[in-house]
Amino acid sequence: MSARRAARSLQLVEVMRQQVESKKRALEASALAMHDKARLMQRAYALGEADLQALLLARRQATAQSALAARAGAAKSYYRLLIDAHLIWDLDHE
Repeated sequence: MSARRAARSLQLVEVMRQQVESKKRALEASALAMHDKARLMQRAYALGEADLQALLLARRQATAQSALAARAGAAKSYYRLLIDAHLIWDLDHE
């Protein structure tokens, strides 16, 4: 494999890594916002301003968002491990 092709492959990997990082940060921010919403809903419910259905929905959304963020983190770690083990991009042997 030519040095030019290897450099291009590494550049593409870096772009993909940056995209994954960006999406992960967005998911984490969204999960934090959902947890804040659930906390505020809990307070509203305690004060009688919100019903039980709204509280349970906010909690379910926060839990689902946290699960999505955890799956994204796990996928990132898994693919980083595959790359580090040269199981995806084996640049030395092409």
